Amino acid sequence: MSYDLQVYAERGLTAENIRPLLADAGLAVEDASLPSGEAWTVVRGATRKYSFTLALPVRAEPEDVHGEVTAAALDVSYFYELLVEGSSATEIPHAIRFARRLAEAANGVLLDQQTNKIWSRGSLRQAPRVDSGLVSTVEVRWYVRTGDDDGTAADAWLKLGRRHLPEALPRRYGTVEPLGHRLEEDGPDAFVRFVREADGTVFFKGNRPITDGSLAAGPTYGGTMQSHSLTLLAEPLAEDSWRTAL
Repeated sequence: MSYDLQVYAERGLTAENIRPLLADAGLAVEDASLPSGEAWTVVRGATRKYSFTLALPVRAEPEDVHGEVTAAALDVSYFYELLVEGSSATEIPHAIRFARRLAEAANGVLLDQQTNKIWSRGSLRQAPRVDSGLVSTVEVRWYVRTGDDDGTAADAWLKLGRRHLPEALPRRYGTVEPLGHRLEEDGPDAFVRFVREADGTVFFKGNRPITDGSLAAGPTYGGTMQSHSLTLLAEPLAEDSWRTAL
């Protein structure tokens, strides 16, 4: 059995960056003559007791990042893994403390695979505030053929939103104002069913920097194309991380 901790972060620290973090925590690499490698055996104390195994960072692909992580951190580019192997349960607190240090240094979050809990030092996914008044927005449209299943589009919207841009998930939705349905209360299946059965375009509100959007649904009256849309505040797009997420 092993205890598995994962760090998802913006920065990929080098071996030279990580060694001082270990030393500050009273830890060291078992074989200090190895400058690098895919994984390190980390030891603790004067007796150099085994503590955990640390895998050095690798590039994180979007499909490898958990939805809980995407919701907590923007611009996840690297993945680290820490394993407390065998019967060394007393070393778990030391591994967790170091994983938190590592997450903070790499500007990332810690995912405890046993509890599914996320830890971060402060908020790592927060769009900059925009002054009230007249603001610039950007509208994105996806044009699709009519005749496709509207429920399938709604399901894809939820899955892709969780993976890449949780702010685009429909916080409130409906076909007319005021939008009377809530994703958090109704659940994803109810949203998909609502879009599939809607008699017209489904409008929704997102979370900053997303202002609103729409999913084509209902009768098309002979048209061959329809569109889904998303509107967001323009100012956050000055940051590479938000453009990448979009």
